Amino acid sequence: MGFTVTFDNGVAIVTMDGCLINIQWVAGFQEALSEAMENDECVALVTIGKSKHYCQGLDLDWMKVTEAERVEDFLQNLNELKIRLLTLGVPTVAAINGHCYGAGCIVALCHDIRVMQNHRGWFCFPEVHIGLRFSTNLHELLKLKLPNPAVVRDALLFAKKYTGEEAEMSGLVDRCCHPDHILEVATYKGRNAVGESVLDRETLVAMKRDIYSDYIRLRYLRGSINVQIYSKRKSSKI
Repeated sequence: MGFTVTFDNGVAIVTMDGCLINIQWVAGFQEALSEAMENDECVALVTIGKSKHYCQGLDLDWMKVTEAERVEDFLQNLNELKIRLLTLGVPTVAAINGHCYGAGCIVALCHDIRVMQNHRGWFCFPEVHIGLRFSTNLHELLKLKLPNPAVVRDALLFAKKYTGEEAEMSGLVDRCCHPDHILEVATYKGRNAVGESVLDRETLVAMKRDIYSDYIRLRYLRGSINVQIYSKRKSSKI
């Protein structure tokens, strides 16, 4: 499992080799963001998965065999990653090249812009089927990121599987396109968000933190998440 960072005319392209989110995945993503942002010429950032997956969500098998304290540390680190991605000092684009499930959808929603291919892959929150609930602070984020109550109902309560076309029509993604063109479209979207003049990183970070202040505030006020891994008897919160 690893992350690679390349640059295309000022756009950082982060390729995610590993589709399940665990503690190593979060650390690799953080390192990739640091590498991208250390480049002063970076004006936008695109993330994309490998093969037929963008991100398949939490690594539940790993979580089930890992001690609870380490799982709590992992979820706190994941929260830090989400906040950093939400408030990054350049425009961010998720190039959803394939399946995107659960926490992977949340990672995609933490980007400013989303592009999804129209050939294969679902955008889906399966939590209702596996006994996972969303935490209060995450609900604050989803209120800002999901386009309307009908999508909240279908996506969160009924675990609707969205194709690229359906995701675009519903407002979950900004554009769907042929898989051969997804990286081209995503990098264009990133550059186009910048426009002719480079955005000031500090100002952009401050404005993003203002927009997502409720989510960030609840994250810090509530501290650690009390996690119980899914079983037939107990449900969990993410």
